[in-house]
Amino acid sequence: MKKVLGVIIGIVAIIWIALKIFGKYDSNAVLYNQASFEIYLDTKNLDINEYFGMIKDTFDIQKHKIVCLLPVEVQGFKPTSTLVRNDLNNIDCNATIKNSRIIDYEPYELKGSTFTFIIMNKNASTQALNLPLGGAVILSKKRINHNYSKGKINRLVLSEYGLNEHCK
Repeated sequence: MKKVLGVIIGIVAIIWIALKIFGKYDSNAVLYNQASFEIYLDTKNLDINEYFGMIKDTFDIQKHKIVCLLPVEVQGFKPTSTLVRNDLNNIDCNATIKNSRIIDYEPYELKGSTFTFIIMNKNASTQALNLPLGGAVILSKKRINHNYSKGKINRLVLSEYGLNEHCK
């Protein structure tokens, strides 16, 4: 009876340790077939008005925001867009999924390689983009093809040359 109890406790301990190890790995990294995105804007070297084909001085950082529609199709509660950030100096290439608000997308959610950048009013909701009335809040739109990598957080920077990988 003691041997059987010892074997059962040993098996439970091995399973518990294996689950802890896998859980730690899974929570800190993007798996090999998943992808995550952080989009940044190079404000120093990019004339936003010219790049998006707008009249000079149309874009105002106080009144407008740039949103990126990601190349994903999701069912449920994951967002399909992200706000383009302009804090280019604060990119942490070593940040993990657990330490940030980055969302990882499963392989069946990743569709194509076209990122759509939209300049819209700052107070407008991104959910309105999918509605017929959503066009009223859009100032400009630009599509960019970029082959992103799976198995990592894609920290992409929008510059005058298109999308570039910041952390390789």
